[in-house]
Amino acid sequence: MHEAEPVERETSETMCVSGNRDKTRQKQNLFTELIQECESSNFRSTLSQNLCSKIEKFNSIDLEDVVTQMQNGCAPLFITCQNGSARIAEYLLIKCNAQTEQRGLFQMQDNGSRHNVTPLWCAAVSGHVEIVKVLLKYGAKVDTMTDTGSTPLRSSCYTVIENGNSR
Repeated sequence: MHEAEPVERETSETMCVSGNRDKTRQKQNLFTELIQECESSNFRSTLSQNLCSKIEKFNSIDLEDVVTQMQNGCAPLFITCQNGSARIAEYLLIKCNAQTEQRGLFQMQDNGSRHNVTPLWCAAVSGHVEIVKVLLKYGAKVDTMTDTGSTPLRSSCYTVIENGNSR
């Protein structure tokens, strides 16, 4: 008669492998949830309480690892800047130490071209003034050049002129 081998069980709280916490897997799961919420966000969105409580369980170094990961060329802060949630952007900057200068891929609406740009450039071109204010508050640089030599400052001026927006 064979004795049953112990079965390793995972819970959302501790994900254990051979008695050690599997931080890599926990961080990947957190990143996946964070990306999903950032992708479905809009200018009124906040992160869910469930996700925030998961984020609060990680230390600052691990959180920085999570928010600097990229999916399809974009980190969570960048996706949030595209979608317009200043509250999520500020949360990522404060709680997760998201980097204001981490570039992402931005696809232009008019011609489909993709450019390697900063979150500030992305928010400015997308017309998300509140996110622009948040990013500037946390040290985003207005003169960082894109892969085509554009800057957030130049692009925001162009966007204001194009849209007739005087705010």
